[in-house]
This record gives sequence, structure tokens and C-alpha cells, in this order.
Amino acid sequence: MNKVLSGYGKGYIVFASRPGNGKTSTILENIKKDLISNKKVLFFSLENNKESILKKGIWFNTQNLVILDNPIKDIDIIKENINKYNPDTVYIDYYDLLPNNDNINEFFHQLSVNYNIPLIVAHNLSMENDNYNLSDITIDKFIEINGSHMIDNADEYYLFYNNKRICNVKKLK
Repeated sequence: MNKVLSGYGKGYIVFASRPGNGKTSTILENIKKDLISNKKVLFFSLENNKESILKKGIWFNTQNLVILDNPIKDIDIIKENINKYNPDTVYIDYYDLLPNNDNINEFFHQLSVNYNIPLIVAHNLSMENDNYNLSDITIDKFIEINGSHMIDNADEYYLFYNNKRICNVKKLK
């Protein structure tokens, strides 16, 4: 997809889709845009190591980019690194590899508010979503399938879906 999502604000922002629909590519393109704008970026890459991320494209101003690729055993590590690096934007790829915590979405929302930064998280949807046409799904139906906790806490929620082999993005919230 390699799409830059411009226009998202500050807050807890979720990019959600089934695997292979462009979440990581979109995050990387947004990071490049942030670096060109001289923003400091903190990127938790839980699926790919730092070297493979850096090989995925031409990077500008990498002194403003911190990539952390170690597993996160405790979500407080995220807050500690925000305090340590003082980023303008935080990206987490991806949600499903974070430790189970009932309050994680509320925690992410609160971090984005307390630090006044966008905190953008990639999330894989379950296979159950394959039974629906995500291009015209309503938010109520989506919540029925996936639950509401993540959407309730997210300030913005983007659904990535494949329509006739073309990846698209729909803002649900």
C-alpha cells in the first residue's frame, strides 16, 4: 500500500487489518514523512528487527529515529522509552505481540493525552473478518465482530481492507 495517512491528529490511533494489507508499509511511510519534517520518532518494531526495517527504504534524518525491536514484556517499557527519548510520534508494530493487559488500550490513550503526541498502533484482525465485506461494514457490525474495547479507547481507527486485490483504507472512527 505504501500510503501516507495525513490528517490524523494527536491521540491513540489504530491501523487495523488482516495480515498483508499494508499496516507496516503505511507506518514506515508515515515515519519517513515525520523524519523529513524533522520530527523525533520512537518506533517499537515487534515483528521485524531494526536491520530489516532500515533495509526497507531510503531513510532521511535517522538521528531523529529510535527503533526498538526487543520484545515488550511489560507495557510500562513504552512509557519509560517515551520519557527517555521524548518523541513527537510513537509507532507500535504490532499490537498482537504486546503482553496481555486488560487496560492496554486505555493505557495507550492516556499516554497519547499525557504526552500530547500521536501514538499509532498496528493491529491484526482475526480471520472471522474475512466473512464480511469490510469496504461497507458499519462500525456497529465491526464492533459486534471484534469487540469494542480497542475502538472505544482509540481516538481514530483506520480499517485497511483488500477490495479486488487493491488495498484501501476506511476510517471507522
